[in-house]
Amino acid sequence: MRFGSASGVRAGALFPVLLLVGAAGPLRAQDTTRVADTLRVAGAADTLGLAGADTLAADSAVIRALPAFPGRRPDADPGLVARWERDDILRARALTLLELLAPLAGAVPLRAGDFGAPEGLVMEGRAGGRLRVFVDGVEDMPLDGSVPDLAHVPLGGMARVEVVRTGGETRILLTTLQATGPDPVSVIEAGTGDLDTNVFRGTFIHPSAFGGALAFVFDRIDSNGPRDGEGGSLQSVWFRYLRPLGSRLTLAGEIRNRTAETELSGPSAPGFAPPEVQRLTRSVRLRGRIADGVVAEVFAAENKLDLTKDSTVAESPRNAHYGGRVGWALGGFWGDASVRHLNPANRPNLLRVDADGGLADEAWGGVSGRVGWDREDGETRAVAGVSAWTRAVAGISLFGSLDTGERGWSVPAFLRLSTPPDSIRSLFPSGSDATFLRAGARLRRGPLRAEASFLRAEVDSVLPLGNRVDRGLSAFPGDEADGFEIQASLELPLDGFALEGSLQQWEAEGLLRPRQIYRGGLTFHDVFLPTGNLEVTGSFVVEGRDPMLLPLPDPVTGAPVRVPFFQSWNAHLQVRVVTVRIFLRWENAFARGNLQDVPGIVLPGLRAMYGVRWTLTN
Repeated sequence: MRFGSASGVRAGALFPVLLLVGAAGPLRAQDTTRVADTLRVAGAADTLGLAGADTLAADSAVIRALPAFPGRRPDADPGLVARWERDDILRARALTLLELLAPLAGAVPLRAGDFGAPEGLVMEGRAGGRLRVFVDGVEDMPLDGSVPDLAHVPLGGMARVEVVRTGGETRILLTTLQATGPDPVSVIEAGTGDLDTNVFRGTFIHPSAFGGALAFVFDRIDSNGPRDGEGGSLQSVWFRYLRPLGSRLTLAGEIRNRTAETELSGPSAPGFAPPEVQRLTRSVRLRGRIADGVVAEVFAAENKLDLTKDSTVAESPRNAHYGGRVGWALGGFWGDASVRHLNPANRPNLLRVDADGGLADEAWGGVSGRVGWDREDGETRAVAGVSAWTRAVAGISLFGSLDTGERGWSVPAFLRLSTPPDSIRSLFPSGSDATFLRAGARLRRGPLRAEASFLRAEVDSVLPLGNRVDRGLSAFPGDEADGFEIQASLELPLDGFALEGSLQQWEAEGLLRPRQIYRGGLTFHDVFLPTGNLEVTGSFVVEGRDPMLLPLPDPVTGAPVRVPFFQSWNAHLQVRVVTVRIFLRWENAFARGNLQDVPGIVLPGLRAMYGVRWTLTN
């Protein structure tokens, strides 16, 4: 197989590389920084000066980093699905964002092929218009459908990943790396494996270059695919420069360029051949500490999707949006509010307002709420939600959440640019109204961690994602369903070993809602030596679901199409020596065939990979 210009390092990526090399000076050999001997090690990268924004500690010198937003959702809030800090990301099996999210309880990943193919994620039937991605608080607005293509959201350069349920939608909150120490830091990740799969990820952070701070990440994954004519690649370049303006304000500008290139013309996917797609994002922001516990910013961003190699599209969609955000944490009260104005091509302007906040107290528990409004083309849609939880008594705490409201969706770019507006308006509904209820209890006692909850979903209509994962053309009627979810972790008598698992089950299947979704298996994590310089992480787990209905019409009957039962056993082993991490991973270890998330596209079978992740300081 042969790819176009994206298959090599683009010439435009070489300039920032040379610039950073000149700013950094020569790299010295790996140092001997030691890590504390605890079960959850602070992380080799953090020890060497890499951290998320909210771990920055003020000192007498100017910190060349964006001030941290103080509001942080408590771990007990049922709206928080998962949170990975930097060391969790380095320990994980995942090479992409979707691989990191796929094992979550109740998650339904949608993969249209191997690396480079479109990707989506649905939780509890929250489909079209109900997945949003934020990078350092600025939303990655969808350009080719109602939700972002997760293949265009790289994992490289991320210090924290959070997944939250709020207002009837799923939000993925990404926080990028920043430096805290005086020395430049590099992280090199490289791997190879079956199907001619190759991975390279280089991260470089310089805390004091050209009067500010630089960050650069180059990320590439490519594969020849499971069959001839089904290979692909993902390539990402991210560059940021920030400069403090006095002691309270910081100005930052960044460029992110993501290229996904895929061939899907083999025997398992006749007639489905997405072209090369390139997404370019440019943004600038001014962020500052307004007062103790209060941080605010203004920002502007532009997104462009290059689809010119697709014969169905005559031009490339783009949008620009600007707005402001403020976050606060005063005692036990925290909050975050933002307003955004979006100016998409060939669409009415969109005004979007979001506000989240809560109050937490160790004496009784906590409560949080959220509201959101969209104003577009004279129509207003709103979502709202509330969560509450109690403090633990005898190791048991209660929780509940209720989310309701309507979200709209964007017309897919490939239709918007090739179909007259009047025809478009007759094809697509304006939005989907839904209500989601979750109520349950948590148990924390000895080696056992468990959570059980009752679920209820009411959806008036299910919208397709509308991007290249499904290219759906119409909505389908929704339904009402009850279900339950169980998650548990049990530490075994053998040090480091644990059994972990989750089960989400519904009384009846629905669109993008399999009747049963399960994850589970054996995990291991322990730190050795008094210095903590030896760490071993491993897992052997299964991910599976029942057959699933998709909001795509069967070409003969017009009924929703169905993809078959899915089950994949995956294994992972990683050994860290000081700051060098050697990893091995296996996908679909039992080589089960006919694994599909999208009709007609069979995912790769057994694949083994190995590689290294190495953190260095200058």
